[in-house]
Amino acid sequence: MNGPDDRHPMSVHLIRETLILIDEKGGCKGVNLRRIAERAGCAHTNTYNYFDSLDGLLWAAMDESLARLEAFVNEALNPEKVSGNPLRTFLDAQLDYSLNHPGQYRLFWMEPLKGAAPGNVLSSLERMRVMWVRMIAGSVPASSSNEKLRWAGQLVHGYFHGEICKVIGRSAFVANVEAERDRIVRNVFSLVSLIADSPDPPS
Repeated sequence: MNGPDDRHPMSVHLIRETLILIDEKGGCKGVNLRRIAERAGCAHTNTYNYFDSLDGLLWAAMDESLARLEAFVNEALNPEKVSGNPLRTFLDAQLDYSLNHPGQYRLFWMEPLKGAAPGNVLSSLERMRVMWVRMIAGSVPASSSNEKLRWAGQLVHGYFHGEICKVIGRSAFVANVEAERDRIVRNVFSLVSLIADSPDPPS
């Protein structure tokens, strides 16, 4: 059992307390079942009624965090709210969530969780991948092939999250976070322009 029993309020409560603790700790270091259970108001042995291990709970917490990120980005992209470039809005929303929740971001990309990723986590990541491709498609020629769009999404996604990993993982090296944000976004637009002007990727 890797995920929560969504019908039981305690499983949801444990996930929420896990994410609060991860936010407070800035990652999973110091996050364990005893501490989570204490915050949730139950014995740590009670957690095994809902999750088979700490890693099972962390996978469930990742799934919830990805759902929150997706909702946050979709809210930012609400047509009634977007006044500028949609790709810029999309990038800003991703940056806002990541930099405001560095612990959760570490959970996505840096924490070595055990076991195979549950299907719901993979589905959430796939939806986000499709969103990346869709957003980039608005900044490249309409004649671009699906293969080129997937290639562009992969390149831009890798660059963007690599930069965020450096900002979060080595924050002592970042003198000005806002300047760093602007640099990352500018570089994404430059990369998209280069891709738009390039031929299709080799097969």
